[in-house]
Amino acid sequence: MGRRSPPTSKQRQTEYPASEAARLPRTCFFLSHSSDTDVRQSLTEYQDIALRTWIPEGAGNPDSPGLKAAHLLADLLNEHGDNWLNHFLKAIQPGDAAGIQALSTAITKNKRGLYNAGQIEAERAEKIFGSRNVPGALRARFEFVYASQRLLDQELCLKRAQGLERELRGTSYRWLQIQIALEEAVCLNFHEEFEAADQHVEAAREEAKRADYPLLKLRAISLGAGMKVPRDPDVSASWQEALEGLAQYWNGPSAPDRLYEFLTVMKRCLIKEDNPDAARAFEESMVMILEKTHVADENLVLKAIAHADMSEIYLKLNDPKSAEKEADIALGILQKIPPGEIAARKYEVPIEIEKAELQLERNDAKKAAEILDGAKELLDLIHDELIRLRFIRVQGDVWLRMGQLDDAERTYKTGLELAEQALANLHRREDRQKWADETGELYRGLVNVFMEQKKELQALQLWRWYQARTLAASGDVQTGGISWDEIQGQVSTVPLPAEESGVRIVYAAMKDNLYAWTIKGTEVKAFSVAKKQKTLKEMVTRYAEKCSTPGYSNPALFDDESKKLFAVLLQPFIAVLQQNNTVAVELDPAINGVFLETLKSPEGWYFGQKYPVIYSPGWVQESVLRPFGKADQGVFLNAQPRDIPEMQGLEKTVTGLYPAIESLDPSDLEAWHRRLATSQMLIFFGHGKAQGLIYAGNQVLRAQDFPPDSLAHLQIAALIACSTGSAGQGLIHTDDLVHAFLAGGTPNVVASNWDVDSRATGQLIAVFLHSLKAGKTPANAMYEARKSIFIAYAEPYYWAAFSVVGKAN
Repeated sequence: MGRRSPPTSKQRQTEYPASEAARLPRTCFFLSHSSDTDVRQSLTEYQDIALRTWIPEGAGNPDSPGLKAAHLLADLLNEHGDNWLNHFLKAIQPGDAAGIQALSTAITKNKRGLYNAGQIEAERAEKIFGSRNVPGALRARFEFVYASQRLLDQELCLKRAQGLERELRGTSYRWLQIQIALEEAVCLNFHEEFEAADQHVEAAREEAKRADYPLLKLRAISLGAGMKVPRDPDVSASWQEALEGLAQYWNGPSAPDRLYEFLTVMKRCLIKEDNPDAARAFEESMVMILEKTHVADENLVLKAIAHADMSEIYLKLNDPKSAEKEADIALGILQKIPPGEIAARKYEVPIEIEKAELQLERNDAKKAAEILDGAKELLDLIHDELIRLRFIRVQGDVWLRMGQLDDAERTYKTGLELAEQALANLHRREDRQKWADETGELYRGLVNVFMEQKKELQALQLWRWYQARTLAASGDVQTGGISWDEIQGQVSTVPLPAEESGVRIVYAAMKDNLYAWTIKGTEVKAFSVAKKQKTLKEMVTRYAEKCSTPGYSNPALFDDESKKLFAVLLQPFIAVLQQNNTVAVELDPAINGVFLETLKSPEGWYFGQKYPVIYSPGWVQESVLRPFGKADQGVFLNAQPRDIPEMQGLEKTVTGLYPAIESLDPSDLEAWHRRLATSQMLIFFGHGKAQGLIYAGNQVLRAQDFPPDSLAHLQIAALIACSTGSAGQGLIHTDDLVHAFLAGGTPNVVASNWDVDSRATGQLIAVFLHSLKAGKTPANAMYEARKSIFIAYAEPYYWAAFSVVGKAN
């Protein structure tokens, strides 16, 4: 992604020159410096200044300096092929003073984050201007669209934006055309019409370039980069776009708003990459920009959001004290905003909820309850189901911490009813993922209550029902809202698997405890370990990083961490397991990244040395996977970019063992897609990265390249490349390659856990394929392969690089 650092202090200083031009320039400055390069490049910013101050102050006085400056500005904008201001000034009539003032107020309110007031003033201005000043009415309509977008009223925003775009066709109002295209892009992106959104951004960017509006071009670049962040698997494209835009920014005039937008994109990239340290540095720079904004342009909503975001970053950095301080600052700012501004209230409630959660972390449930009681009134002012859902969930957490289990149970059930009803109205993938995250915490809370009430089987059934429902909700399956009675009825019918052989372990990591159930035959046992989820996640993350590093520099520390995780995740029920019998593992997504095979017992043996392991998507989900059967023909895609002896030998192994398998060029998508539809096996050799297989240099095959109908007969997919299984969010994430194959009914998928060693991989996979051909299950074939190379490669990095995911029985 390139260099990840915020602007230097020298760069920040250049952002705020001492001249009046950096704030709301006086008319005399513009009149005497209109030929300056920086002024000429900032004409679009001066147009807002003219509408906010010069024209209203000069109304009725044609000789005023403000109107002289406005007419000069109109002439300069004409040179850019934009005659909107010229037409607006010519259309002004004696009775337009109120409309001019309303438009001025609308622009100012929007700039300051007072979007409800901005909407009201924009409608008022449009009504006053009517048909006698069409340019003024058009600009007023734009301000209404902008306010609607900022208020997240995307339906209204898109409808009004599309209407305004049509009316602007055929005009030479270039600033308006560019801006409305960008607003429409935001609304289209919200509706997940990504291609259309990107096209609007690109069109706006090109038009800004043709019009020689550099600051508008920068806005288009930052907006386009920002819209791509959620869709960009490794955020490299978004980061690069923002970096290139930032380079252009430093070569142009001072415009703190544009700098803020680029830093926002880059901070979001860092958050997505789980780099809170760097994100904090960027957020600090953003706060500094807002603090230096002139009082006339102070946007209290943006300032509050910046401090609220900083609070969340501090939470990621395990600094609750600083997080609470930033949350208090954010709340103090929001409370200065008029009560009628709903946007401010929408931000205020989540911050109060976050403060309550911070008190819970300090074991002060009473204080948390007081904070929530104070936020109830605000909650009734907004209509946001996800915020209400979070409020109810934290209320349940408070009751649970207080030991009031009946109150906690009732609260969680109320939240789940709301969650399931809301799901019926959520169609955007981003919204459904937020639903999955928040609803998951409600289910976890209720499972916790059931375990505390000694209802272990009911807790297990609820947990598995929720996991299956989450998997459905994360994809394209449309599920309707249901009541708690219906949920309870469905949960009670969830069958408990009868393991034909081996043992199944189901994990559920709660805030304060790790729960696990073992299923052997028809016998179910429940276990509880007092380990906080947050602590366990940190242990898993640290250990996974060491596992994926060859020749780790501190073997003693590695062994110590491995044994500590063994003590938590395996030791409590190791007596239930039988050596050489398959262990089916259902990991909680909250602790994804731990590979049980690599954990070391107190006696010094690795779990993967004694037990075959298969990672299951859950026994409910397993029912939709095909039974594992014969697999001796299919597609072999060899995408090795260079000659690697070990992989050449592996290629001979594949073609020797499976003469009916067809070697095809990965670049010929049509040919191998056609063959894949009738294939029992897919074997890919090459390089990869999280969520993608690389071929033809830098082309990437992603989950969407393997739709379910192309996998109708597939029995096994072996993705022999780097990091093909490490999407980071587990099996519920629809961008994950493993999930794509499971969604197509493929019973077994072999995928790598980290960047692999080619020599060890060649030997491991050769034994795996021989064992598979001999009739062993994929889990047992991988078990044999691991044992065969363990003597030569004692580090888990080499022998535990690949895992088997899929159907256990």
